[in-house]
Parts: sequence; C-alpha cells; structure tokens
Amino acid sequence: MKIIFTILVFFIPLCSIAQKTAIVSDSNYQMGYVYLKGAFKPKVLAENDLNFNLLTYLTTYLNKKNVENKELENFDFKELEYFSQRYKYKKMVAYAEDFCIKNNLDQIIIIRTKNAYTLADPMQMFFGFDHDFGIATLSMYDKRPMLFYNFSIIRYLKGSNDFKVLLEPGYKNQKFDDVVFDKENYKLINDKVLIHFQPVFEAILNKALYK
Repeated sequence: MKIIFTILVFFIPLCSIAQKTAIVSDSNYQMGYVYLKGAFKPKVLAENDLNFNLLTYLTTYLNKKNVENKELENFDFKELEYFSQRYKYKKMVAYAEDFCIKNNLDQIIIIRTKNAYTLADPMQMFFGFDHDFGIATLSMYDKRPMLFYNFSIIRYLKGSNDFKVLLEPGYKNQKFDDVVFDKENYKLINDKVLIHFQPVFEAILNKALYK
C-alpha cells in the first residue's frame, strides 16, 4: 500500500501538496547569450548576461501558488554526483530526506547542472559556459539561434524516498529572416530572438513545475 501511495504522490502537481519548499542549485541562475565558433567542439568568443533570472522566476511562480519557499545554499551536491533517473541510490535518498527534516521542508527543488555526457550527446556542446541556460549562436548559422538549458530540475518530496526528474537538459533552435548577431562584436542585434525564446523557455518551466 505504501508503494502505491508513493506513485500517486508523484502524479500530483508540485504545488498541490508541499507548502515549505527549498530551492537548491549548483547552476548559474542568470540567463546568458553565448557566441560560438566551430561546430564539433565550438570555441566561445563572446558571452554575456540576458535579462532573465531563473531564481526570480521560480520564486515568483511558487509565491503565486501560495507555496512558502526559500533558497538554501547548504545542500551538498556531491551527494548527487552520480544521480541517474534510471537508478535510485539509497544514500542520495537518505541525504535528501535528512535535509528536509533538518530544514523543516516538505520538498526540495534541485537545479543541477549536467556534467556527464555520452560520446554522441549533443548537449556536451553547451558544457563549460559561464551560463547554464540561454541563447547560443554559431558562427556558421547567423540566422538560426538556439535556446539551450544544460540543467535538470529534480524534485524530492519528503517521505517519498524517491526523486522525480521534472526537466532534463535540452535545446531548441529557430530560424529568423534576418541575421541575429553582429559579426564584429558577436552581440545579439535582433530583439526578436529573446522575445521569441523567453516565453518558450517559460512554457518549458511551467510544464516541468506542474508535473
């Protein structure tokens, strides 16, 4: 009966049960823009902040749902070093459960940067940037920028003894009619890029948080 209850709990949206939530992260909360030269192992020639902050977005979202939340910096990400959606490690679950108890939490929202890749994983292109999500352009594609998010959102609900991956790393590209970056200083020159991708990213986050 306990197993059935656990499964049912994870089908209920994030905001339906938990009222005391911690947000923990080893990622950069600030959206960035990255200009890349090359394809297989592209070189970063420019990188800067864009006007979107993930922590601000998450806290605003949870506040609107009347979910008490706070950011905590004492979460030890080494405990999740080998986290995998396929395998459940008792030590990781025990650490997350203990973290909830010690900090009087109902759940944890974990923002974890992807740091391990298979040989053919296209996401390895986005590893090692100052920013863990944002907009990237490649020198050879001056009209096709990419939205990328190189992190996972993982939920731990107190007492569940399990993790639920709400969002996995990914990317989306979009072709525009005009060149989107300055070929001299590599900066974005097309306002339509952020206008297009920000609501796309927000929709991705909303869908993840509703799981």
